[in-house]
Amino acid sequence: MLQAGYENYFLRVSMVDKTALCEKIREIYPDAGEYGIDVDTEYDQDQQRWVVHLNKDQHKLKTFL
Repeated sequence: MLQAGYENYFLRVSMVDKTALCEKIREIYPDAGEYGIDVDTEYDQDQQRWVVHLNKDQHKLKTFL
């Protein structure tokens, strides 16, 4: 039963729109845009997680949601 709950949760998460997720991140962290930090996302099927890429010049950060 618990496993089915997790599967349903991940199904809902994976249905999130990439553009909407980027917009939400920018809404929560408006300083990112002010400081020229590029935000990009992608869904990693193997990890079953969203990957957020934050880039500025030669600096790069990759994190999972």
